[in-house]
Amino acid sequence: MTKVFNFFVMLALISPLSHAEQAAQAQATIITTSLGQLQGQVRNGVLEFRGIPYAEPILPNQRWQLAKPVQAWQGILAATNFKSACAQPARFAITQASDSEDCLELNITLPKSEFEGIQAKRPVIVWLHGGAFIGGSGSLYRLDRLATHSNAIVVSLNYRLGTFGFLAHPAFDAAHQAGYALEDQRLALRWIKENIASFGGDPENITLFGESAGAAMVCAHLSTPEATRGLISKAIILSWACLEPWPSVEQAQEFGLRLAKAMGCENLSTALVCLRSKSTQSLIETAVELAGANPTPFTPAVGSSTIPTLANRAFVDDRWLAVPLIIGGTRDELLLYIIYEMLAGRSYTAENYLERLTEQYGDNAAVIAKRYPLSNYPSAAHAVGAAVSDFKPGFGVSHCLSIKTADVAAQRAPVYFLDFADATTPKVGVSISKPSEIEIGAVHSAELNYLFPGFSNTTAMSAPDLNANSQRTADVMLAYFGNFARTGSPNSIDLPQWELFESNRKAMRFDQEGVSLFQPDIEYQCDFWRKQYPSELD
Repeated sequence: MTKVFNFFVMLALISPLSHAEQAAQAQATIITTSLGQLQGQVRNGVLEFRGIPYAEPILPNQRWQLAKPVQAWQGILAATNFKSACAQPARFAITQASDSEDCLELNITLPKSEFEGIQAKRPVIVWLHGGAFIGGSGSLYRLDRLATHSNAIVVSLNYRLGTFGFLAHPAFDAAHQAGYALEDQRLALRWIKENIASFGGDPENITLFGESAGAAMVCAHLSTPEATRGLISKAIILSWACLEPWPSVEQAQEFGLRLAKAMGCENLSTALVCLRSKSTQSLIETAVELAGANPTPFTPAVGSSTIPTLANRAFVDDRWLAVPLIIGGTRDELLLYIIYEMLAGRSYTAENYLERLTEQYGDNAAVIAKRYPLSNYPSAAHAVGAAVSDFKPGFGVSHCLSIKTADVAAQRAPVYFLDFADATTPKVGVSISKPSEIEIGAVHSAELNYLFPGFSNTTAMSAPDLNANSQRTADVMLAYFGNFARTGSPNSIDLPQWELFESNRKAMRFDQEGVSLFQPDIEYQCDFWRKQYPSELD
């Protein structure tokens, strides 16, 4: 049986400490795993273990190869503070940069602060952070609220980002081109599978949960069952549609070759050694400069053993990992990125409305302008935002493509569709750097403050609290997620019934007034979009 004991209570018997010091130290709890002992700390009514290594440190001369599992340690490993975020640039005048490549760690939160013994067989929720594949960290998220309200063990983790996690180049190992971040996550999932029972978690009941880029990687793991079967029993996918195609390895290598040339590493025979000799910061800066506004260089690529085929091919070939699924996103998803453009000085007006739609939809712009008339929206920015949120060709964040994903996945396992519509959650200083001239709405990432208190996209976790109405709805959302993690269904007798998507194509909407069922296929005009883009949506 797993042993749990208050190490510092015993230490206090032989140490000349004040009562206050003894009380503070008594909060630290030791858990014994197969790799060694870990010292956690009580915060916000939960027991937290922060900065647990799941891999050996990555050194510059080990870039672009698989991480190695962490080895057992001697003594008690302090797991009381977050460690470094993985190397990344600052973005949107909000996020924080990092130049650390020694970052492959995870964080575990238990939903109780006092223990006579660990409650066995709690469900496990593993959170994959977003950040456009180039940013983010497990250290940005307080896990206490999700753990407490779901009565689950909650785990967050770091994985390599940008140039270090998703680069492809002909000089790299062919088996894992552009897939090192995904392989990091799989290594972490294996660590969790092997060790989570020591924390009271059920290794046979792991829900993989991601938002935005994190959700995209949940899709990638479900598309490769040969690598993830037995590691994932349920999934939650917010703000990504699994059927969006990734670039091929060959396409991804084009950027890798450009980067190598810019770094003075053009010779194929020496490129790997050359790139490994470059500083972390120079690689970050050069990659960001070359990529510009194009995020494609920093995504997984298809055609290696890490991701052999596209998600739609996995469905066709019956290779999709069929697990219960919650999928959906926010009502005003891509309005956020239009606001970013406006804050940078770009205009959206009645006069240039058709021009802005043409940039997104080409020859289809005129018919889309008729379907989304300016008279229906507060501004041209809102009109464009509504259109691109409903469907944007070649992009993974899309209401109608998420609905298509739900339709296909529901042929294999239960699917529940989620729509987040609370426009009052904190956004200034959270997802945008300063107030916008237009109403922001329930944009991309607006739901994160329902899940993680104080989420601000920084380690300060300084966002204001939710208003009272939003807090009540947030409690309901977390109760649904807890039920889903336990049983594969979000429902219980004390909550409004959340219907299976395949039964009547209804979704559960969450806003500050509460929850309600509606038909997203109709609201987001997906029949119209299917006619315009049959190859992507039929």
